[in-house]
Amino acid sequence: MHCVALDCIEATGHPNVRATHNTTFEVTRETELGKKGTCIIAVSANKAASDLDEELKKSLEAGAKLKIIVRTAELSDVVWGNGSADLRFSNSTSMVFRKSSFIDDRTVCINCDKSASDIDKRIVSALRSPTTRMSMELESFI
Repeated sequence: MHCVALDCIEATGHPNVRATHNTTFEVTRETELGKKGTCIIAVSANKAASDLDEELKKSLEAGAKLKIIVRTAELSDVVWGNGSADLRFSNSTSMVFRKSSFIDDRTVCINCDKSASDIDKRIVSALRSPTTRMSMELESFI
């Protein structure tokens, strides 16, 4: 496998980050987060699904593997997922990474090996602070 495209998303934590969802995790441009958003791991993102790098989107539409590196200042976790020809990348508010094969306009990849509840608990704890900065590196591989 070799990397064919990459992108980076910046976001921040929020006191209501719970990260307990068992099938997805989400990053949103929204600045506020209610207590029902159990899949959201970060807010105030600089990008949503529609803003991702065009080469990255093309590679995922062609079925590339996606490596997602979630980073805070001192911690990181890696999630792997798959692209699909059915991906739309049209949502301008958020992006969702799914363990299932369900696809909507927010879906960036499917069949992930982790959801919000699987992300390193130390990262989740750090993301409960609004001063925590998070970056997500997205790297597609064929």
